[in-house]
Amino acid sequence: MNRFSSLLNSINDRLEIAQPIKSRILLEIAADLQDAHDFYLGQGHTEEEATRLTQERFLLDDAAIAELAAVHQPLVKKILDRFSLQVQSRWQRIILLLTLLTIAAVSGRVMMTSEFLADASPFVWPVWGTAIAGLLLFLYKFYQLYLIKNHTIRTLRKGVHSLALLGLLSLLFGLSGYFYELLVFGMQLVLPGGSLITVVCTVTDSAEKIIDIHNCYVRTSTVMMASLFVAMLIGLLWYALMNKIAQIEMAEAKSILLT
Repeated sequence: MNRFSSLLNSINDRLEIAQPIKSRILLEIAADLQDAHDFYLGQGHTEEEATRLTQERFLLDDAAIAELAAVHQPLVKKILDRFSLQVQSRWQRIILLLTLLTIAAVSGRVMMTSEFLADASPFVWPVWGTAIAGLLLFLYKFYQLYLIKNHTIRTLRKGVHSLALLGLLSLLFGLSGYFYELLVFGMQLVLPGGSLITVVCTVTDSAEKIIDIHNCYVRTSTVMMASLFVAMLIGLLWYALMNKIAQIEMAEAKSILLT
């Protein structure tokens, strides 16, 4: 039983916000309550006095609770949390997983060929770098959450959103490589004021130029395929961690609300 269950239940009833954000807020408040309680005990107060002083300090009106909810929902977290909650049912999760695994298998088979690596843009390598970094971060969080079961609330989400940022970074590398390849190709073959379409329409009489156009398309497609594959893979790993963390937070929040 938590000594602050009644206060936490009161906040829970007035906190109009969806899960798992509500559970996260309640857990943070519970941790702050315990810290304040320990502080008053350290000041020489009795157990009862420390509990009373802590409860008085954390009496929140409706305006304060509304502001608390707003603070915990910056734009990036709103987008990420909303996405993680869009797939809730078991069948939806199964369909999502099967779809992503199918795409990953087909794309991975193509990208592991020697022809793909030989014709790839140099920008493919930083994309692979984000994939390795994302995989290492996922394994670290997996070790924390599943193996040693370190469910400390204050550090539960540490590093998880960095995983999503790595996925976005892979897309950034892909787009940069795509436009870089087009720019280099255009600077070599297109007159000032021209365009890639001009080249396609005017140099088809040259076999060499046609080969160059083909190589440009191959290099741009390889970097975009790699970046999309890595972003999808990292997104899947992030989604798995977010759902595990949400389950932990809701279970912990449920336990502290018991009177």
